[in-house]
Parts: sequence; C-alpha cells; structure tokens
Amino acid sequence: MKIGIISDTHLPNKLFGAWDVILAKLQGVDLILHAGDIQSIGVLNSLETIAPVIAALGNNDTGPLEQDPRVKPTQVIEIEGWTIGLIHDLEPEDRPIEQLVANHFGTHLDIVISGHTHWEKLELRNGIIHINPGSPNLPHNYSHRLGIVGIVDIKGTHLNAELVHLGDLQELINPSLKGLTMTAEKTNDGVKVNGLINFKPSAI
Repeated sequence: MKIGIISDTHLPNKLFGAWDVILAKLQGVDLILHAGDIQSIGVLNSLETIAPVIAALGNNDTGPLEQDPRVKPTQVIEIEGWTIGLIHDLEPEDRPIEQLVANHFGTHLDIVISGHTHWEKLELRNGIIHINPGSPNLPHNYSHRLGIVGIVDIKGTHLNAELVHLGDLQELINPSLKGLTMTAEKTNDGVKVNGLINFKPSAI
C-alpha cells in the first residue's frame, strides 16, 4: 500500500496557490495521512479526491474539524502488519521515542507520524520509525511556498519511505532538506534499517 503523508497546511480560507503541485505529488497513493493543523475541511475534501484521508487534530483545528469523523486527536491504524500512530504534536521530539509513544498512544507502534514543528524528519529510533513531513506549503515556518510531502510504500515486511522535496516556487526558495529516504524491514526482532535499530538518513 502506498501512503501519502502531509501536515501543517494551515489553510483556513482558500487553498494555497500552488496546491495543484502538492496534489500532483500525491497522485497514485492509496491513503493519505494528515498530521494536523489542517484548519479547513476543504483541505481534507481536496485530498480525498485522490484517496481516503485520516487526520490528526492540530492545535489550530477547531469548529467543524473537531466534529469531522476523519479527524481525531490520535489515530492508530494497521497496514499489512505495520502499526502506525498519527498525532499532531509530539514535542519535545528529542525525548526517548518509547516514552513519547507510551505517553501519547499507550500501545506499541512500528511507525509514528507527527507534525507541528514544520521541520522534516525521517529516523529510525530504537526500532520505531519517526516521520515528520514538515509542511508542504509553510516549510520551516517560512511564508507560503513549496515544502515537502511524504510517501511511504509498504509491501508486506518491507517499507520504503521518502520525504519528497517539492522544489522552489519562482523566487521563493524551498528550505526543506533533500534526499531523505529510508528502506526498512520488519523482522521478528523489530524494525531495522540495514540491520540497525537506529538510523538517520543523510540529507543533501
């Protein structure tokens, strides 16, 4: 299954001018996970033209979003034997990942997806994959410009993950990191990348 990952769109009134670029990168996914700070049901409806959407409630998501059945403070889903947790705010992210997962989810996870920081992250920490896709249109809390979306492809015990740099928008430079990819395998001893339980890809 191919999963699109997005977070921190912060679009309360109208869709971002280059929204079509973001949608194009998500074409072909089977499911979209939004890690919160959506701010508009229109964002979810637009994403749902591509694939079903599951979302976490962000600190800026109020009103109708609090009642939307697609949105919950935390979500736990299982896909092909991988247990995935979705939450908006996992800060401070530098705490032990096992502690963060236990505090927020109360169950074992193979993958935890969070947002809030607007900074991209793709790591394997003590056997748990942590993905923060940053923001597709407010990267690093800059003004509106193109940022990052995540693509995770799960095939049985194998996983490929990439944080896709969306390029620049005319003179507006995309500050997001490039080249963040990971290939992982779920074994009887947990999730590993190249035989390791801790892995951080180098960025270019």
